[in-house]
Amino acid sequence: MYLIPESEFFSFGIKAIWDKIVKDGIVFDIGQQYDYCSLWWITYKNVIIKKELLLLIDSLDNPSSLWPLMKRRQYMLNGIHSIGQIDGLITDYALPIVAEPLQFIKKLNEVVTFINSNKIEWNYLKINIPEWSGYLNHDRINEDLLEQNRLKWITKEFDKYTYINLDCTF
Repeated sequence: MYLIPESEFFSFGIKAIWDKIVKDGIVFDIGQQYDYCSLWWITYKNVIIKKELLLLIDSLDNPSSLWPLMKRRQYMLNGIHSIGQIDGLITDYALPIVAEPLQFIKKLNEVVTFINSNKIEWNYLKINIPEWSGYLNHDRINEDLLEQNRLKWITKEFDKYTYINLDCTF
């Protein structure tokens, strides 16, 4: 897993990698597009609360997942969210982009391990996963995640989305 600095977020190389992973995957939505996410970031990164970009990619040679995340601090808590899921500025938002949906859980574990091993301070990770993405099945999420990975999850279904709140003390 690699952390892409904000200065490289707008480079042609990241756009090409991003577009390839989106094209290869099954999720195709305006909120997943590089152009949408980069414009969202330019527009809202300093609105209400300053946000720090945490763009993660699983490989530089043959990438199969991209995690457009941001870190923010509010009420003494450091939260990590997907780009676009905060401060009432949601029109659409960036899901993690995973070429193989069956690899989502594995890639999520890699992201959490990377965040922890790089001493990125966080109190919670919040990712909203819509049902149409094919990444998670709400009916099986507790079985798949709690039993196999021994994680403490809070999940709820709202308007066909699965909301995952992962506490940093798992």
